[in-house]
Amino acid sequence: MPDGSYFLTRYDDLNTVYRDVATWSSDKKLAFKPKYGDSLLYEHHTTSLVFNDPPYHTRVRRLLGPSFTPRALKVLQPRIEALVDRLLERAAERREIDLIEDFAAAIPMQLIGDMLGVPREERGPLRGWSLAILGALEPMLTPQQFEEGATSVADFKKYLQELIARRMKEGSGDEGEILSQLVAGSEFAGDERVIARGHDGLYAGARVADVGGAKPAAADAPTQKTMSGMPEKPASPEAPKDKAEPGMPGMRH
Repeated sequence: MPDGSYFLTRYDDLNTVYRDVATWSSDKKLAFKPKYGDSLLYEHHTTSLVFNDPPYHTRVRRLLGPSFTPRALKVLQPRIEALVDRLLERAAERREIDLIEDFAAAIPMQLIGDMLGVPREERGPLRGWSLAILGALEPMLTPQQFEEGATSVADFKKYLQELIARRMKEGSGDEGEILSQLVAGSEFAGDERVIARGHDGLYAGARVADVGGAKPAAADAPTQKTMSGMPEKPASPEAPKDKAEPGMPGMRH
């Protein structure tokens, strides 16, 4: 790339980078410090699952894993179908539709709201918070972007803390809801890392919801970790065995 970075597209190259934690760390504590200082944006993004390595990444991924099995996802199918029906019926009543705002953005955000157990009447701010927090991952930030991102972290953190307190008190009977599983099964219950897990869910929803607009460049890294589609990163990665290109250990010709 013109800036000296590499854009990887081949599976073998991606898999090499994904597994080689020692060389290609996802930890951003040092990289984000000059950009975010001691702000809430630094606290938030450095505790995100996207920007962490094993053993922490592995532990949280295993905690979340049961929520993304075929059986667990099948539970969500009826609510997805019902949501699509509601959105189409609403569009038919209005006789007009903005495909991005009224449909493509609504589906992932409502689904993530279901998975986090966010009451439907409280979901209004979710997409705005998430996009402001994601927007702060841009390489160059204006003071306004920084302020909006930090404010959104504070607002979202406060909301999730209140929601977690409710879950710890009341529990949840919803089989597809992740937040209660995090609270019940995590030694991190109530701290920033559980808050960040909540945003990891919103991150996924906002990335899908934003198909019609510009996406934060830093959020598009091809080595981003996901819950499925790639094997877990090993805690002690093996050294790449293929011949390496200059400056790119393990990248094959």
